[in-house]
Amino acid sequence: MINVLVVLKRSTRSVVLINNKQKGAHLMSTQMKATDIIRETVEYYTKNKRAVDITETGESCRYNWGDGSHCAVGRCLEEKYQDMGEDMPGNDQRVDTLLDEFQVSSIDAILQEKYRGHSLDFWTELQELHDFGEYWMDDIHYSEDGSIAGCHKLTAYGEDAFNSLINKYKVQEK
Repeated sequence: MINVLVVLKRSTRSVVLINNKQKGAHLMSTQMKATDIIRETVEYYTKNKRAVDITETGESCRYNWGDGSHCAVGRCLEEKYQDMGEDMPGNDQRVDTLLDEFQVSSIDAILQEKYRGHSLDFWTELQELHDFGEYWMDDIHYSEDGSIAGCHKLTAYGEDAFNSLINKYKVQEK
């Protein structure tokens, strides 16, 4: 006999436990809330490369870069899509084009399990938070050994965009 128990926690969207008397309790699914994904993304990019190419003509973003870095949506993709690197179909296109590229009806089909359960609009907005250079201040410099060092943080404009997204999705989570 299998009993299903749904437990809601603050840090997760839902945790589903299956109690199978022969095998014990197993964690089946943990999906992050939208606000947690937003916070995680900003925290990640304050410590890691923002995965954009800054040129004289502007910024260019890709889901996967040859150096192994990823944009906001790219780092949430299943590993098999990340492993495609710069050769991933639609690598430099809008989030919604990935549905056509991979012939899937939902963005969830290509995301890691913990990131599933959110609308295409959410992923588009998260990507915009990552992409817009006006949202980020990059304090990048060369260290003594010649490697690139520094940090990234949100500008005041970026903080406004971050807070707006948090407030929008906090309301939807209630």
